[in-house]
Amino acid sequence: MKRHQDILHQIVRIVQSGHDFFVDAYAGLTVPELRMAFTYIVDVKSQFLTDLAPWVTLSNQPVTDADSPVVTIERIYSDAKRDFHGSRLESSANELGFGEAQLLRLVERACESTDDITLKRTLKAYCPQIVICREAMWRLSARLAA
Repeated sequence: MKRHQDILHQIVRIVQSGHDFFVDAYAGLTVPELRMAFTYIVDVKSQFLTDLAPWVTLSNQPVTDADSPVVTIERIYSDAKRDFHGSRLESSANELGFGEAQLLRLVERACESTDDITLKRTLKAYCPQIVICREAMWRLSARLAA
């Protein structure tokens, strides 16, 4: 049970970090396509946090495991926020896609580890949306590399 709660806690922290990044970064965007993608991602993350609230709440307790996905992803979002420039996305897009991929893996692990049917249904419902978010960042990275 403790491990399952830890996974949910990590999911919420990653979703919150991503949400905060995309909200802050949106102001620096000038390309309509990117603004639309960031709006979608913010909406998905906002709703995901709301839908997970009955099972887990965000706390400011630090994760002590330095190898934890949440530590890595929070650092990615922190670095991306620091280095983000709406006109120079190439330094962030691939890392943001990696963050979404890690989030998807954790959501899939949480689905496998829960016996709560409603939670499992909620988590599974977000998998396709997280894939869209991940693909949007990877497409952006590929487009910028071309």
